Amino acid sequence: MLAPAANAQFATGGSGAYRNNILWFRWGNNTTSIPQGGTTITNSTRVDDQFLRMTCSLSNIAGGTGASLMAYRPGDYSGDGLDDLYNIGGTGTANTLGVGLANRVDGASVTARFACSATFGPTNTGADPVFPIDGLVFADAEQSWSQQGEFVRATLTGAGSFRILETFRSSGCQTNGTVTIAGSSMTMNGSNPLCASGPVAIGFLDGATSADIAMKGGGRSAIALGVMVFVADGGDAPASYGDAPHLPDFRFTGGVPSGANWNYSTNALAQLAPPLIRLGARVDTETVSLSNANASGDDANNSDDEDALASVASVRLRAAGSHSIVVPCSGGAAATIYGYIDFNRDGDFLDPNERSAATACSGTSATVVWTMPDAAGLVDGPSYLRLRIGNTASQLSSPTGIATGGEVEDYPVTLIGATITLHKALAATGRRNANDQFVLSIAPASGVAAIRTTTGAGAAIDSAPASLDPAGVGTAHTLSESAATTTPATDLARYQTTYACTNARPGGQAPSGSGRSFTVTPVLNDDLTCIFTNTWAPTVDLAIAKTNAPAFDIRAPGDGANDAARPGATVYTLSIWNNGPDDVVDALVRDVPQAGLTCSGNVACTSVGDAVCPTGAATVAELMAGGLTIPRIAFSTSSPPQHYLTLQVPCQVL
Repeated sequence: MLAPAANAQFATGGSGAYRNNILWFRWGNNTTSIPQGGTTITNSTRVDDQFLRMTCSLSNIAGGTGASLMAYRPGDYSGDGLDDLYNIGGTGTANTLGVGLANRVDGASVTARFACSATFGPTNTGADPVFPIDGLVFADAEQSWSQQGEFVRATLTGAGSFRILETFRSSGCQTNGTVTIAGSSMTMNGSNPLCASGPVAIGFLDGATSADIAMKGGGRSAIALGVMVFVADGGDAPASYGDAPHLPDFRFTGGVPSGANWNYSTNALAQLAPPLIRLGARVDTETVSLSNANASGDDANNSDDEDALASVASVRLRAAGSHSIVVPCSGGAAATIYGYIDFNRDGDFLDPNERSAATACSGTSATVVWTMPDAAGLVDGPSYLRLRIGNTASQLSSPTGIATGGEVEDYPVTLIGATITLHKALAATGRRNANDQFVLSIAPASGVAAIRTTTGAGAAIDSAPASLDPAGVGTAHTLSESAATTTPATDLARYQTTYACTNARPGGQAPSGSGRSFTVTPVLNDDLTCIFTNTWAPTVDLAIAKTNAPAFDIRAPGDGANDAARPGATVYTLSIWNNGPDDVVDALVRDVPQAGLTCSGNVACTSVGDAVCPTGAATVAELMAGGLTIPRIAFSTSSPPQHYLTLQVPCQVL
């Protein structure tokens, strides 16, 4: 996003908080003399297709003999502290950020005027529009010792106010640094005893474009000068989406020194207040492009200012449909927001309907609304969202280009073309075995399947359904169920399985049928909810033996003695058992006597093992008419059966 400036530099190292914001001026190679008549340096920093052109000059140089000033590299003297805050390449002699101005003659007092102006525009000349400077920065570039009367000073020549931005002193040092405010001047006093490095402070001339500087060295003294700029907050979506630099309008609060010997080591320092027009709570700036595939480069740069949205909800694609996002913001009705979504995933935000309608930041939030393209302009899968806010709507109506104020934030977003949800149900007969469970699967032809294993008892399914959200448009998906691993084993063969789907898309496909697997290929806007229903139909094999032998025993069946029918009273026996493989519930037993028999009265029932006699009095009339209901007979696993009933029926042989 930013091309490096030729004669001014941003620090790349050190603990300073404003490495991306203080443009330090470099006056020449170390020890190079500054022309006594003054010098002017113009530095151009490219921001997208525009240029921030900063021009600063030194004039009215006086003090010492011959050339009064020379260039100085902070860190040349071991006690310097500025290089600990701001450097390139390291501290001490490794530092190449040579931005100091020193008295060329030891012990000399030197004064000069430092003034800056800026333009911002496409021509990189003075003809571009004036760009407001946030303020000037100055710092002691070489350690000052009060025992030698050393100091550096800045005096305002016009509007402005003083703040202390940050300080440094080497670890373990207890010496406090001080400044003195007298009228329109701020003096950074020397200290005693000195720290191994420092103490040193970064002073800010808030709102100033010009100041008279002064320095006094017992030997060498040096001052560093810079300009505070906030260029620029940029997007971090992949490079194909283009950049959208914003020049946020930051303001400082606090850190205002007063009187003599104001202690900057212990007093509160200035704080950077967020711009009035912003997305979320924070804004930061960067000096290089931070685009990457995850749109996360700006998140990891200084503070995470991509904070308007903690996460971005997936977008459900609907041809010509509406999509909206509620965006936290500040700035009120004067702030306009545009949003951009790459609906066709072609690597830009330039296609029809990819830009939202403009909306104002009302209160603390705004609802950003898109009307989606038609079906040809919608492609499901991973994509990107860009949000832009500012006070000049015409600067935001394009997804790229500079905006003088506000902020830009980029996010990854998933575009959902279709959704498949797969449920499980059991008929009223429930599970064959109490531990029976089932595995649901939605498996795309390529990719990861959505799998869910059921829980629950009886006819209940307590687990959530399987869901594939998104499901790929145009991709075949196999929906299936299989047996979960249980004890005893779940046997799907014991169930009849059907499936049925509904679709929230009017007129959309809705497969149904029988079986434990089927395939569906979603189209755009399909929202399928499918269900596999298992019905356990018990399989039983009822057996009945009928005899009038008085001593018949089902456990030792055979031709009984004395079973010839003679006129008179007799009792015949029905023996009923179940060869399975399932238990029988509510079976009906019906028997109509053959000719020559007349039967009446009650039927006597005896149960053996896990078998249950009919409820209440059982009559011969019921047996011969609708039949007797047998509540239960468990299946017998051996022969002769271990679970059975005997019904004794009183009759007359005619």
